Amino acid sequence: MLAAVHEGFVLNKSVARTALGGALLTKCMQKVLEKELESKGSKLMARHMFKRVPIPDFAQYETVVEANTNITASYDAWGLEQVAQDAKESLCKASDTTFNDQEGASMPYALYELPDGTELNIGPDRFRVTETLFSTARVSSFPGMDNDPLVLGRQLLSWPAMVKNAIDGCDGDVRREFWSSIVLTGGTSLTPNVRERLERELTALAPGGTKVKVNAPVNPTEKRFATWIGGSILSSLGSFQQMWMSKAEFEEHGAGLIHRKSP
Repeated sequence: MLAAVHEGFVLNKSVARTALGGALLTKCMQKVLEKELESKGSKLMARHMFKRVPIPDFAQYETVVEANTNITASYDAWGLEQVAQDAKESLCKASDTTFNDQEGASMPYALYELPDGTELNIGPDRFRVTETLFSTARVSSFPGMDNDPLVLGRQLLSWPAMVKNAIDGCDGDVRREFWSSIVLTGGTSLTPNVRERLERELTALAPGGTKVKVNAPVNPTEKRFATWIGGSILSSLGSFQQMWMSKAEFEEHGAGLIHRKSP
């Protein structure tokens, strides 16, 4: 989600959303892991789906699949998502320029060990996953993603396009200020080189002579939770107390009341 803020006020007409975010990148990485394991005749397993049993007289362990009928399909899906998310956060990186599959074939591989002990060498895919943030066409290169609920019926806008559209929708006299004060936060902003890549992409899209600056907190914790930190500060202000919506008000007027109490 993106919004332009001027003198402490959100410009509602600038608010934009895109399905290209951390959840979609995690799902793309899950597709990569599943494809790699399929080529090895194996499958992706969450931590609760197996146990490691020591082999007598050997300094090794055997992976035994756990058959637990009390585990729901949604919990299995969540467990697989956690594995894919860890792989994404450990491996993914943004390329300096538009990622080219042929040139990317020479990219260095990175070793990743799955919870069950299986080791995978992930190469260009760790750049291809992040490239979806800058190119919506990349999403369809991952098997099954075209029909995934994260994509179906949702708007797909690349990060550079979303920022440009938001700034272009603001008044002309403040656009230059916005181009030079873009703030990037959230878990996906922790991906190596993503801030630098976004700044380069936006520099190419900005009007000639416009200074483009993408800022991000240096502290990883602050970068990941900046939105929540800002929300906690806002909610503690005395001027914000009159904007709270009570349960009785919500039941009477619905969620739309928030736009009248906090325009």
